[in-house]
Amino acid sequence: IHYSNQHPIFFMPISPKFLHANSTSHTWPFSAIAELIDNAYDPDVRARQIWIDWTCIRGLDCLSFMDNGEGLTRARLHKMLRYKALQAVHSLKLIYYSF
Repeated sequence: IHYSNQHPIFFMPISPKFLHANSTSHTWPFSAIAELIDNAYDPDVRARQIWIDWTCIRGLDCLSFMDNGEGLTRARLHKMLRYKALQAVHSLKLIYYSF
C-alpha cells in the first residue's frame, strides 16, 4: 500500500487469534500468493485483471496485490476483520493491524 493523503492507511483493532489463524493457513509463500490471485478471480469478485507490485516500506520488501474486481465496502471489510475480535476472550489484548 502506498501511503498518500488521498489513500491513508487506517488502523483498526484485530484479534491475535484472527491473525494466527490466517498466518498458519499457508505454510509456503507461494501458496499464499496463489490464494490471493485465486480470490481475485472468484465469481463474486469478477476481477478481470490483477496487479502485483513490489515496494519497500520502512526498509521492508513488500508485495501488494490489487485487482479491478468489485471489492468490499469499508464497512464490510471492518466487519470481516473484527468478527473474531468481537468473539475474542476479554483478557486478550487487541493489537492494531494496518490495511
